[in-house]
Amino acid sequence: MSETTANTETVAPAGLAAAVGDLVLDGSTGERAVVTDITHGSVYLRKPGPVGTHSWPALDPALLVVVQTRADRLAQPDGGLWCDS
Repeated sequence: MSETTANTETVAPAGLAAAVGDLVLDGSTGERAVVTDITHGSVYLRKPGPVGTHSWPALDPALLVVVQTRADRLAQPDGGLWCDS
């Protein structure tokens, strides 16, 4: 018999359309960022490209608009590293 438990650490906020790895436009700040983590109902972002090492929580996850999905980014010749499209 298997036991099913809810993993509250990865529960996304209600209405969140973005997933980890997606390039988003943050409606709170107007900046583009990559979703790096969704933990305890918070969504964490970082600047796209090689300089984006610092991450921060999104002010309002409901205002994140997906610009490019992770799958679409990975299909690019550079693997979506630069997020220029």
